[in-house]
Amino acid sequence: MISGRVTTGLEAVVSLRIRAPSGAERDCDAIIDTGFDGFVALPAHLVDELQLRPVGSLWAILGDGQATELMLFHGTVVWEAGPRRVDVLAIEGGALVGMALLRTFRLTVDVMPGGRVTVEPLQV
Repeated sequence: MISGRVTTGLEAVVSLRIRAPSGAERDCDAIIDTGFDGFVALPAHLVDELQLRPVGSLWAILGDGQATELMLFHGTVVWEAGPRRVDVLAIEGGALVGMALLRTFRLTVDVMPGGRVTVEPLQV
């Protein structure tokens, strides 16, 4: 089970461990974004620091409705069941966990500042 917390701004946050191709790992706090259908979005500076492998770009509609082109990378997330290869978008702002990473997991959020966030595997 992965545990996190709800911020004073009512954002559900979990710790995310990203593994670089070199094997180095970096932890960061990531907001769970149920409106994001991808796997993971990371700040561009972190993508650069980890030297993730670029695989192209894609157009995305942001939360404010603006269309923008984002660079796409392959990365590895150390997740509940172990390392998992995922698509990573480079963004401005903080790290995000998308719904693709949460597929086959149960997300529970106690929506209040300091509330508990849990992510646990479903029995499918």
